Amino acid sequence: MTTSGRLVAVLPVLVLLLGDLAGQQGKPVQGRLSLPNKDWGIFLQLPGFTVKAVETKPNGSRYLLAQNDATGVSVSLTLEAVAPGTHAASCAESLQQRAKNPQFKVKDIGFSKSGDADVMEYTIPQFQGVPVNQRNLFACEFYDNTYIDLHLSKVKYNAADEALLNGVVSSMRIDTAQKSSTSLMEEGSRLFLKGDYKGAIGPYSQALEMEKANPKLGKPLWYVLIDNLGISYGITGDLSKALATLQYGVSKDSTYRCSITTRRVRTPR
Repeated sequence: MTTSGRLVAVLPVLVLLLGDLAGQQGKPVQGRLSLPNKDWGIFLQLPGFTVKAVETKPNGSRYLLAQNDATGVSVSLTLEAVAPGTHAASCAESLQQRAKNPQFKVKDIGFSKSGDADVMEYTIPQFQGVPVNQRNLFACEFYDNTYIDLHLSKVKYNAADEALLNGVVSSMRIDTAQKSSTSLMEEGSRLFLKGDYKGAIGPYSQALEMEKANPKLGKPLWYVLIDNLGISYGITGDLSKALATLQYGVSKDSTYRCSITTRRVRTPR
């Protein structure tokens, strides 16, 4: 069967799985994000949050988006490699520049520190004439030739919400416990087996990025990684990324056949 033929055969099954398992996403999580060539990551405590996206941007940066539907707080975290020698003061400078050229009219601009991170916050009173009172908090830090950018926002903000935002910022820490692609697969598989397909995408996608940069997995586990990541994307509604994952699998191994064509799910033992 040709590559295109295999993928065409897979997609209808993904659609069926979506219909069978809709609604089994949206579990609360803790957040950890890292670049594939680093042996550390950024850890966030996110009680009550749901991960909406974990992805690699075209420029190679890693991105996480989470939402707390009960409180209305949104969190995004970006890690981007920077040139060696970039000095930490650049972080504070970037926040100062951002405050001078905001996209919208803002008020109550403030600057502070949280651990080693520089912090800037402001409020957007209205958007297109509609009152929103959106509080925005930005925290940034340089570490190991990496730019760490955290952004939190909350509409209809009041003073009682300050603890919600500060709690996430103060929880941000550099996790130096090295994680291999195998350990990330195990983490993803635990979530996968619980039916938390959205949560499994994070560790699975990070494991795949590590494998692209420095292959370590044997073929059986590599097949599992492609299978389960593709399934996770498909079940949670992201068919374009499901397709891209399967295409990548076929491009690297012409004998690869995704197990979801037979509705089987394989996980590491």
